[in-house]
Amino acid sequence: MKLYISGKITGDKNYRKKFAAAEKHLINAGYEVVNPAKLCGADTDWNKAMRICIKAMMDCDGVALLGDWKNSTGARTEHDLGLDVGMQAVPIWYWLGRASELRG
Repeated sequence: MKLYISGKITGDKNYRKKFAAAEKHLINAGYEVVNPAKLCGADTDWNKAMRICIKAMMDCDGVALLGDWKNSTGARTEHDLGLDVGMQAVPIWYWLGRASELRG
């Protein structure tokens, strides 16, 4: 199962560390992960970054929401779009709790 990490990036100086930690936990739980913090450079325009990230999200099976996702316009967009196209867009702890069950 492939998951997209969604959370606040704009205005968060430590977003790369936060997303890397989430990625590590999800990979250790057996998921394939798309980390948007790795998809764009720091100088990428927000609109362009969203188009790149949403494109990558559409190849995923679900969205793993970080705790601050509601404080981010981009993450709220990813959450809503994910739900609109039938993906589960739920907190990361949900995915980590279901990891053994999903592996069979």
